[in-house]
Amino acid sequence: MNCLSDDILNNYIDNERGIAELNFIEEHLKTCTVCKNKLNNLQAVHLSLQKIEEYSPSEEFTAVFMRKIGKSTINRKNQERFFAFVLSTIIIVFILIVAYLIWAFGDTTASEPKISIDFMGILTLYYNALFGWVKELLVKQNFAFMGSVFSLIILASGYYFYETRKAYKKL
Repeated sequence: MNCLSDDILNNYIDNERGIAELNFIEEHLKTCTVCKNKLNNLQAVHLSLQKIEEYSPSEEFTAVFMRKIGKSTINRKNQERFFAFVLSTIIIVFILIVAYLIWAFGDTTASEPKISIDFMGILTLYYNALFGWVKELLVKQNFAFMGSVFSLIILASGYYFYETRKAYKKL
């Protein structure tokens, strides 16, 4: 015969079964010592749980909890502002780079309009201009300057995250 599951036995303890099922369970329990032991263990757990006193939080709990939630939303707002600042800085730098490329390598002389446009020539010109500019950035002097700027950005970001984490620990 198959043994009864814990769910069935828990429902039996809680009287959540129909009369036919209760009779079947009681008949099974008379013949199966394994299920009878499981039932005794589950009844002991139910009695232990009934003896546990219900915990009620102090009157200050709600006020303290709401105050902490308010602090965490302030920190979340600061994080959102920081990420918006970083993203806008990256976008501004990108726009400045594109503007510099157009200014530095664009054709500033007024010439007669051409009937046919050499798209490959224009594409090659901008490709060379872009990677030529990157190549210029990687010479020793510019590379050192860029490294300093990136180091400063990393230090500022690290300090911000350190302060944010420290503020969260205080909560």
